[in-house]
Amino acid sequence: MFKLIMGGIIGGVIAFICSFISWGVLSWHEVTINKFTDQDCVAQVIQENAHVDGVYIAPFESFSPEKGQEFKKQEMQLRGKPFIYAQVKTQGIDLCRPSYYIYSFLNQCVGAMLIGFLLKKMVKSTYGERLFCVIIMGLMVGFLGLVPSWIWFGAGYSYTLMMMLETLIQWLFAGLFLAGFIKPPRSNSEGLTV
Repeated sequence: MFKLIMGGIIGGVIAFICSFISWGVLSWHEVTINKFTDQDCVAQVIQENAHVDGVYIAPFESFSPEKGQEFKKQEMQLRGKPFIYAQVKTQGIDLCRPSYYIYSFLNQCVGAMLIGFLLKKMVKSTYGERLFCVIIMGLMVGFLGLVPSWIWFGAGYSYTLMMMLETLIQWLFAGLFLAGFIKPPRSNSEGLTV
């Protein structure tokens, strides 16, 4: 258990540093994120219309097919209009606030611990097989976590691919450590785990 916790903490540090470099040092995200023509105007409209933090959709319609004819009418209203899916923080964001970094770090640690737990179950595996498993998990997280936003909400292929690449690189580096640090229990000649 100690190795799993330590692996989670150190793996979390590595993943957090990769994420920090990706967002704080490199400028590659700027290529894939679009900018509104008049940011102040958009911010003003959001401020006037969004009163709590959370996810907003416009035009907001009930997507329940049980509504029959009303659903068909709403579906027609959605076509041809801009569709907005937004995550809003009504009070803005203070990038100097430590809580964002602490929560992000804890998120990475939990992810590294979960990966470590799975690595411990890979009996008779080599370092390369465990590393490959971590890379596949990173790819899976990126694919299942990001592609739906591209399909449904217009995230765009360049942003989606960039974020998937970032996730893959992040867990490649964390995996280089985790695959060597967290090993499944060995079994001796009598088949007992050591």
